[in-house]
Amino acid sequence: MSIYQWGASGLFVILITILIIYRKKPWVKKSWKYVVASIPIILFALSLIKEKANPVPVKSIIPPPAPVPDPALAPSPTTAPVSAPVVIPAPAQVVVGLDYVLSPHFTFGMMTNTENRKLLDQNRQQGLKYLDNLKNLCNNILEPIILILGPTFITSCFRGPALNSSIGGAKNSQHMEAEAADTHYTIPLNEAYNKIAGTNLPYGQLLFEFASWVHISIQDPVLYPGKVRQNLDASRVNGKTVYTPITGPI
Repeated sequence: MSIYQWGASGLFVILITILIIYRKKPWVKKSWKYVVASIPIILFALSLIKEKANPVPVKSIIPPPAPVPDPALAPSPTTAPVSAPVVIPAPAQVVVGLDYVLSPHFTFGMMTNTENRKLLDQNRQQGLKYLDNLKNLCNNILEPIILILGPTFITSCFRGPALNSSIGGAKNSQHMEAEAADTHYTIPLNEAYNKIAGTNLPYGQLLFEFASWVHISIQDPVLYPGKVRQNLDASRVNGKTVYTPITGPI
């Protein structure tokens, strides 16, 4: 109880005591009605004094501070789970044999064959580096020719450096890149040549060589800018190969 409450209560008790002691006095008898009427006022004043002495706490709108984590409860980095390493399987190794399919009608053995038995194995081993070129040649040039002319026979396709040198091939021959093939057909050679030249095949060179076979190569304007549907006749003059442009049927 505060000093205000003690003082008010003391005055009230003293007042009541005086009235009781002098209750028989005339002036006291006249004052009782005022004392009784003042009791509610005194009680109300006491309640106000109580509220002032003990105010109702106001709820704080300031949020409490965030709890500080206990370092002792923090997980140890040495105990954190470690994800298992992702194992990426190695691509399956491609096994290339003589029957390895390059296109529906052509195999690796057919496109790396040679009559030179001494260089045959070496030529095929070197040809393994040019599988993409062989597939391009077979699928985009030779397969469309089969649709036009029927059976198509390969007399020479890929030639490694040793094989190309042994037959006197050109040093920049597309045969060495697996980008050209010498072909035979079941119809006359000149007729086959004319039909191929009359198509829109994207070939590089179409050569009628020595009236013995038709040479056809892949077109690559970047690597071979001068070999874009180039039609030539090859013949021997005084022991040298001479190429003559072909402008019409032969």
